[in-house]
Amino acid sequence: MTRSGEIRENVSLGTMNSLGIEARARYFVSVTTVEALRRALAWASEASVEPLLLGGGSNLVFAGDYPGLVIRIAIARRCWEQVSGDEATLVLGAGENWHESVLYAASSGYRGIENLALIPGTVGAAPVQNIGAYGTELQDTLVDIRALDRQTGNEVVLTNSLCHFSYRDSVFKHEPGRYVITEVRLRLSRTRPFSLDYRDLCDYFDGQDLRDLTPLDVASAVMAVRRRKLPDPEQLPNAGSFFKNQLCQWQPGSH
Repeated sequence: MTRSGEIRENVSLGTMNSLGIEARARYFVSVTTVEALRRALAWASEASVEPLLLGGGSNLVFAGDYPGLVIRIAIARRCWEQVSGDEATLVLGAGENWHESVLYAASSGYRGIENLALIPGTVGAAPVQNIGAYGTELQDTLVDIRALDRQTGNEVVLTNSLCHFSYRDSVFKHEPGRYVITEVRLRLSRTRPFSLDYRDLCDYFDGQDLRDLTPLDVASAVMAVRRRKLPDPEQLPNAGSFFKNQLCQWQPGSH
């Protein structure tokens, strides 16, 4: 076992990308703190090598070995803040598994991200794409993100509005490489209405009594629908659904 922030050489990346493509990093480091991230970026600068930030590896296709420093973001944190009445803020480190975080929230009885179950990747990658599925987008619940601004070297907080979210888009796409997301905060609720207007979910729950529906029930439905459409990544490596609908954007209530 290696320590957080320890630079290693000639490391296999085959298990760190969802397509399972074998490639090797000339240099590799896994960071679990913001300070370790700072040191890794400083090391890359001093060594004159290009850093590559890696989360779950679901958006990468390696064409060959990487000649620079691969920095795996493994910042772990999962806790509740500002619990008030039916609402609470879920704080997630950028290295947390997104799907597991969805199930954690749903199992705790909080609504808001259950439609985003089974999306591959880590929490830190979610705001970049403004991930969305089955009538829900990350921007619907995001309060703010914590990030390291590589231009200034400072830690910053970007509120929802400063992220400039739109359909599968955000400020992080328009300023690539500037921000390294380290933490995400989501505002969830025990009484928020479920988003069930999407046709596949309507069909799944057709004829069922929805009065006692739980967030975990909805997450399970989403998982079932996704598994019908996508191959099991354990059997056939895949990156999930990454298409962007250029013709239209789904609106609540449409089918």
